[in-house]
Amino acid sequence: MKKKALLSVVIPVFNVKDYLPKTLDCILAQSYSDWELILVDDGSTDGSLEIEKSYSLRDDRVKVYQRDIQPKGAPCCRNIGQSLAKGDYLIYLDSDDIIAPYCFQQRVDFIEANDCDFAVFPMMGFYDHLFDADGMIFGYKPEGDDVAALLRRTLPFVVVSNIYNRKKLLENGVTWDMNLKSYQDSDYNLQVIRAGLSYKVSNLLPDYFYRLSAINSICKKLYTVSNCQSQIGFLQKQTAIYGTNKDYHRALLICAAQIFQNILASEDRKKMVQDFVEINLFKNHGLLRIFLKQIVSLSGNSKSVGWLTLLQLIFTPFFFLQFKLCFRKCDKRNRVMYNTLAGIYNNCVTVNQKEQIVAKI
Repeated sequence: MKKKALLSVVIPVFNVKDYLPKTLDCILAQSYSDWELILVDDGSTDGSLEIEKSYSLRDDRVKVYQRDIQPKGAPCCRNIGQSLAKGDYLIYLDSDDIIAPYCFQQRVDFIEANDCDFAVFPMMGFYDHLFDADGMIFGYKPEGDDVAALLRRTLPFVVVSNIYNRKKLLENGVTWDMNLKSYQDSDYNLQVIRAGLSYKVSNLLPDYFYRLSAINSICKKLYTVSNCQSQIGFLQKQTAIYGTNKDYHRALLICAAQIFQNILASEDRKKMVQDFVEINLFKNHGLLRIFLKQIVSLSGNSKSVGWLTLLQLIFTPFFFLQFKLCFRKCDKRNRVMYNTLAGIYNNCVTVNQKEQIVAKI
């Protein structure tokens, strides 16, 4: 009889005591039992570390480590977890989300049946109860090129929606960029694809539900100076790799327009825009560089969305509208998929499984 594959699960943890037990209970309730859980604590001060240790005493498959290298942050913790993992396959989870009891089984079965290096699964966002976050979905096959979609940040899939062949990651030197505070997820998947790892999209049951109201959500930090600087760093890095490709250049400009919205909402927009326009992406867009700085200059300290939008429509209509139309199209498609998946879930998931998921919300 064939031995079951070992699945390594890596979770970075920082001050999530209100949600962490629910996430860990989801893992203990998995129908697939051949797993190891690697919790890497990032210096929690709210009692999260004590919760982690209590679960390691309950189940010897749960292992707790404390980050002992710099820098602080989830990418460093994930690198530590990846280096400690011993499984055939690797899954990254966030410490405040919940997974279906069939998650591990579904992912291992699919990647083995399809003989690929990583596989993608549907995941859905929620606020207070399942299916209350219309359109917040990842883990699907986008229209067109996956790399372009990841570069423009329409995000067809993210790291937690995937299962990876651990040895393939190791052989190709794929690690988390510890200099990035934002967009590190996209960077990781772009590395994996660039390394030539084969992958397939499952189109199976949604097995991951991410908590949009969680206090540590990176989405709430996008406008800080350090996160804007990280986004600029991501754009610089990807421009150096993909900027000469015409199709990817367009995707990078859409990503740039999104970052510019965050810069406009940042605490130091004048300093940020100076760094932003120096990126090689704008080397042949001299007028755009001038206009972007002009928008920031004229906007002053205004937080008025209407005023900022008007300035962009006047000075950079193509740059701004291309970004807006791209995301509007993506949002429309995501709403359709979200509602379709909700229907599939309600029809195919057992009552007992639904109860287990809802209990963790």
